[in-house]
Amino acid sequence: GVVKDIFRMKLHGYSQDAIANRLNDMGVLSPMEYKNAMGSNYRTSFKTNERAAWSSVTVRRILQNEVYIGTLVQGRQTTPNHKVKKVVQRPESDWARIEKNHEPVISERDFAIVQRLIGLDTRISPDRTEVYPLSGLVVCADCGAAMVRKNVSAGGKKYPYYVCSRNKETKECSSHRIAADKL
Repeated sequence: GVVKDIFRMKLHGYSQDAIANRLNDMGVLSPMEYKNAMGSNYRTSFKTNERAAWSSVTVRRILQNEVYIGTLVQGRQTTPNHKVKKVVQRPESDWARIEKNHEPVISERDFAIVQRLIGLDTRISPDRTEVYPLSGLVVCADCGAAMVRKNVSAGGKKYPYYVCSRNKETKECSSHRIAADKL
């Protein structure tokens, strides 16, 4: 149920950080705390507090894990031989992948949409918990660079608009602006 909630929140525009904060506020056990509550003697050196909390990294790992669509992936890591304990990452082409191995928790469609959302440049403003609806989708018609949202205050009102990020950063493109309400 928690995994479904995480995917649902991401599909509703929540950032990974906002999802983690919400799970912490609701008192949902993080994966490490859940393992310990179920009797597993799981330990890690990454635990920094008395109680392990949800983080954006944990949420992202869940959102990118193919096991939730029924795919079993094995052989991501290996050791050179039985005497050497150092773990090395294997190339993705060498992984063993079994699709439709078990009943999925998340539909393939929802999983694909979430992967696309994660791949977009979707930063949130400090005063919001959700990503702006057009984040990562608006690009400059001339240079193809992402357009970034800006607010201009005039007459006591805020007017949001999008501007070419390449022009803003390097002036390599001309100043293209479009009002958010027109988009």
